[in-house]
Amino acid sequence: MTETPQPKSGARSIAVMILVLALAAAMAMAGSDGGARVGAVPVFAGVVAWIFAVQIVAFIPAWIQQSEHFFDLIGSLTYITAIWGAVLLSGQWRDQTDYQSYKASTSVLVPRPPKPSAAPKGSR
Repeated sequence: MTETPQPKSGARSIAVMILVLALAAAMAMAGSDGGARVGAVPVFAGVVAWIFAVQIVAFIPAWIQQSEHFFDLIGSLTYITAIWGAVLLSGQWRDQTDYQSYKASTSVLVPRPPKPSAAPKGSR
């Protein structure tokens, strides 16, 4: 006889969420050390906060509807806005000689071309 798995307790789930957010905040602050700032807020930490905010806001209706309908769209928009937000807020766009930042931040917007289909056997 097989047992059905028991649902996790709500207290344990909340504790895990708090731990994950605390680790993310610690990594955001560590990654921000010595980086660009907008006022008193480090750009890296602000971008991490933006990513978490968008994902949490997008998760709420998805959880209620039990749907992953917009999963790829939200992920892509989050990635693009995070990259461009980091470039714009760090002031990299003001430096006219920093073409590598432009190329790197713009490359995320260019879709990868589809793979060519294999030729049928026997054709040359």
